[in-house]
Amino acid sequence: MGSDGRLGCDHGGQPKPVPGAVRPESRNCTDLGRRAPVARLPPSGAPEPVERACSARFRCVRSDHVTDTDELARAGRRPRLVVVSGPPGSGKTTLAHAVGRAVGWPVVSRDEIKQGMAHADQAFQPAPEDELALRTLGTFFEVLGVLVRAGVDTVAEAAFQDRLWRPGLEPLTALADLRFLHCVVNQETAVARIARRRRDEPLRRVHSAPGEPDRAVLAARHDAFQRVRMDGPALEVDTTGAYRPGLDEIAAFATKAQVIDIG
Repeated sequence: MGSDGRLGCDHGGQPKPVPGAVRPESRNCTDLGRRAPVARLPPSGAPEPVERACSARFRCVRSDHVTDTDELARAGRRPRLVVVSGPPGSGKTTLAHAVGRAVGWPVVSRDEIKQGMAHADQAFQPAPEDELALRTLGTFFEVLGVLVRAGVDTVAEAAFQDRLWRPGLEPLTALADLRFLHCVVNQETAVARIARRRRDEPLRRVHSAPGEPDRAVLAARHDAFQRVRMDGPALEVDTTGAYRPGLDEIAAFATKAQVIDIG
């Protein structure tokens, strides 16, 4: 058992294989972007530890993966990470998937991660600040860390405000080129969208307590929303109706970070 209580992972030094144990190919550690050491089953049938090293950044990586900033640069694999931000009801998820399809990149959605967790737990009951919210936050950034360190261009979307986006994204700025899409929509449209999806989309009800939403509370939250504010190219997208600018221009921004004047 490692120093952190996990089998086979000693984050104070070298990984410790568990004799006779065969484990899945990977499992997450608790700190951002770490992966625990694993054992791989060789043709002989005996478990064999995969060589791993724990860095000072508190992450475990397989030695044959490109994970260092300089290595990514030498390999020409510094990925692009498009962050889709905005208040609830601003159309982030729809826009993120549209951009992902247009450019051919995977989309990591905070809400979809939570939905997957909730549907796997038959006893889960949604409530404000429920226990899955915290688990989702850590998992979201762990997934982004894995993809970015593997050199994968990615679209990420969440209704996080700056205070949650910044701590999760800052460790990735040395590894990826960040660019930001800010979804903007008027208060009335955002509140109406939230109420409609609670009523018409059962899969999304895991994000709120049962019952009709308090429109005054939703309106106040919309007005108080603090978008992510970090260095990097940024583009506002009006999602009230047809995207403004259009999807082709948004995709060009995602891939080339071209600044677009929407007037």
